[in-house]
Amino acid sequence: MIRTIAAIDKNRGLAKNGQIPWNLPNDKHRFRDLTLNYGANVLMGYRTYLSMGSYLLKRHNFIVSHNNLKLPKDSILVSNLEDFLKSFKNDLWIIGGQSIYEQTIDLTDELYLTIIEANFKCDQLFPEYNQFMLVNKEGPFIENNLVYSYQTFRRL
Repeated sequence: MIRTIAAIDKNRGLAKNGQIPWNLPNDKHRFRDLTLNYGANVLMGYRTYLSMGSYLLKRHNFIVSHNNLKLPKDSILVSNLEDFLKSFKNDLWIIGGQSIYEQTIDLTDELYLTIIEANFKCDQLFPEYNQFMLVNKEGPFIENNLVYSYQTFRRL
């Protein structure tokens, strides 16, 4: 099963100038807890990997790049995303960024979104997800003066 996880603003914003413009520690804990489940396989683009500063511990990190990179243990270079997705048979979490989300949204079975009720005027956006239906909503929560909810969607 392919699951996608992201935090977005009310306009589907993901990031601005390459940075996430909010700080939600509880959402970071939820991200960690969820991605440690279901096989602990995470797929990300190289810029997302760089923005985290390190690979994710206790998870198998699959990093998409067309460059030949030397990666740390528990990290595997994915040079052809399409071939990888066709051959990968285990549960997988898609964790960003924009290009990876766009390339994988049609293959995603479930979405785990943190939706922040604010507009950060982001320049990177999460793709449309009209082909999914809401199956669970938790919240609203308030943290660092931001109102947000956790929403889970399944493909129609």
